Amino acid sequence: MKLSVFAYCFKVWLTSVLVAPLLFFKVTEILGRNMLARERFFDMYLIAVILCGVMSIITFIIFWLITLRLAKLNLTKIKRLIWVFVIGEILTVLTFGIFFMLMPQPSTLIMMWCVCLVIGCGILIYKLNPKINNESETDDTAVVTG
Repeated sequence: MKLSVFAYCFKVWLTSVLVAPLLFFKVTEILGRNMLARERFFDMYLIAVILCGVMSIITFIIFWLITLRLAKLNLTKIKRLIWVFVIGEILTVLTFGIFFMLMPQPSTLIMMWCVCLVIGCGILIYKLNPKINNESETDDTAVVTG
């Protein structure tokens, strides 16, 4: 299946936006920090998804642009995967670092680690195999499987 680098990045980002809040609620429940009433779970999950999406939209755009450039470089699959992984994690930490300065709470750090974990897994699960031969500068076509 041929999809663009944009679609690959979007899948990674959307997975983190949808799954990280679930992981966050579970981790905080295990740590005994979750005061979330079960009857309010869906409402709180929806709010968390919206906040994660809004907070990370600029990070998603930067991630997409960097991944687009990396896809055009003549790198081995493993080097490209390592670079995309490192960039995704660094952008996530930087984004949450800004919010941690505004809201220095342990829950912000827990959410950051949850998002980092999900983004790392998404980068590894969804496969980015860019075309290298005869790529035009405006073409962002890549093979994405998964």
